[in-house]
Amino acid sequence: MDYYNTRALTLAEIEDIINDPNFMEDVESADIVVLPPETDYLTDEDEADDDILGIAEVNDVPGELELQYTTSQSERVEVNDSNNTEIPASHPKCTSTKSNKRKRILTDVSPTWRKVHPSYTKLPTEGKGATVRFENMTTKLIDKTPCELFETMFTDDVIDYITKETVRYASAVKNDTKFTLSSEDIKAFLGVLLFSGYHKLPSERHYWSEQEDLGVNIVKNCMSRNKYLKIKSYIHFNDNDQANVNKSDKGFKVRPLIIQMNEKFQQWGIFVKELSIDEMIVKYFGKRGLKQFIRGKPIRFGYKLWALCSSNGYCFQFDLYCGAETSTNVARNGDLALGSRVVVNLLDCVEDASSHCVYFDNLFTSRDLLLYLQQKGFRATGTLRENRLAKCPIKDSKSLGKESRGVFDYRFDSSGEILFLKWNDNKCVTIATNHETIEPLHQAARWDRKNKEKKQIPQPRVLKQYNIHMGGVDQHDWNVGKYAVQIRAKKWYWALFTRMIDMAVVNSWIIYKMINKSSMPLLTFRRAIAVTYLKLGVKPALGRPIMSSASKIFDDVRYDSKSHFMGTRDKQRRCQGDNCKSKPLTFCVKCQVTLCKQCFVPYHSK
Repeated sequence: MDYYNTRALTLAEIEDIINDPNFMEDVESADIVVLPPETDYLTDEDEADDDILGIAEVNDVPGELELQYTTSQSERVEVNDSNNTEIPASHPKCTSTKSNKRKRILTDVSPTWRKVHPSYTKLPTEGKGATVRFENMTTKLIDKTPCELFETMFTDDVIDYITKETVRYASAVKNDTKFTLSSEDIKAFLGVLLFSGYHKLPSERHYWSEQEDLGVNIVKNCMSRNKYLKIKSYIHFNDNDQANVNKSDKGFKVRPLIIQMNEKFQQWGIFVKELSIDEMIVKYFGKRGLKQFIRGKPIRFGYKLWALCSSNGYCFQFDLYCGAETSTNVARNGDLALGSRVVVNLLDCVEDASSHCVYFDNLFTSRDLLLYLQQKGFRATGTLRENRLAKCPIKDSKSLGKESRGVFDYRFDSSGEILFLKWNDNKCVTIATNHETIEPLHQAARWDRKNKEKKQIPQPRVLKQYNIHMGGVDQHDWNVGKYAVQIRAKKWYWALFTRMIDMAVVNSWIIYKMINKSSMPLLTFRRAIAVTYLKLGVKPALGRPIMSSASKIFDDVRYDSKSHFMGTRDKQRRCQGDNCKSKPLTFCVKCQVTLCKQCFVPYHSK
């Protein structure tokens, strides 16, 4: 692996480099990373306007950049030096400085390639641990409401921790010794954030507007605008006094919250058999932080998260990518290649490897990694890059691509028990596995351009299984993006905080659907949590009820035994109590449901 160093470049200069045909000859992919600030630089805020909801439009990225790229000779090239940027020697900006650096390999088993169908003897018998853990989880959570499920992840411990650190920051840094905060305030604050995900206004201040076409009563009754803005400006997740001790961790400000959320996501164990590992990008357009620019991606600017998810989109573990060799996991597995390091670290949380199958893409897959996972008991499959074939005598993509679609070639490593298979689809796809088979062949529908009709082509079983189970991280990311928090802030870690809130909602929703076999939409589930928190401890003004139907009230609000008061109005309406035909003037001012005096208590009791 060769390194070529020069001065730090601007975004425009790096774009010129990666658009150079000479650069792209040997480069398979390239990422542009905005280098983070020093950890002991304690200022949290960007200079961006945080009053406008949604996403800012940007044309350039300030700050020093890092170019990471993959060539046919290396698995991943990356440098974490703000004064140096890597570019190939063929580019005019290159210098002649070179150095070699080799990554540690996980195994030392030499391959023996043969064209035979795979036979696996080294993996342990498939375990049933995932099924047992799911049954245990179902027993504990079967009667939980949406808000109660959310609170199993965003627990009182997490909220108390945020409360403590926010008060500490207000007093020690902002010198606001009179600032007070309770866990109920944090929950109400979370309610506003969750509400913004599906009820968007041009500005967050408009929720408290007195204009009839802007103001939202449920938000105005929840907390005052000044209280909300003060919590937002003070919210904090770590003690600044510990920054110098954690200089190696660029995500120091938000690290405790990441650790706590991972613990909550894994509290019932890994209860799904099929797992996938991939990256997620969190949108971020500020002027500092661990931001990356990735050319050609739907989200070009943002933070990169590595994630371990189930095939149905439940996230068990995630980690913030802090740049080359700066992760908190460098102390363990820091000398591994990037792809292997991510997989090994994320799978540390799996307690019973034999009960799970793991899938990942070509950023991570190598024969060395598959052998290592095999030794640990994991069944693993991943697509493979051409430069990681480990001298396998499989047909090259150029010659295989000239044959008819559906044709494939394969080799089995009889010493390591690893299967490499290359399949001719729209283009050639190479896949590697330590447990899957070629047969039985399945049929895949593809469009025939020549005859202008769909036709069936043979597809090996290993590819069929990969396509079914690989998309868990993308599924989770897609669900999070549906109703993501829309409120922006100046703090560089705000986007990570709101992402974790959205992840907790999606995870609790997935569990709710699994254990109740329910088809409840994500929007309804999110509304149940937001409305419960927005109505927590609220005493709305008396007046005509907005609704009278009992079926429209979320159970978390109806049975919380807090702030349910009886009010009166001028006109009678039908009581919503069971089998009651009276038409009282009274109603519940929190639930906004018409109730007579006899039905008031039974209605609010389970």
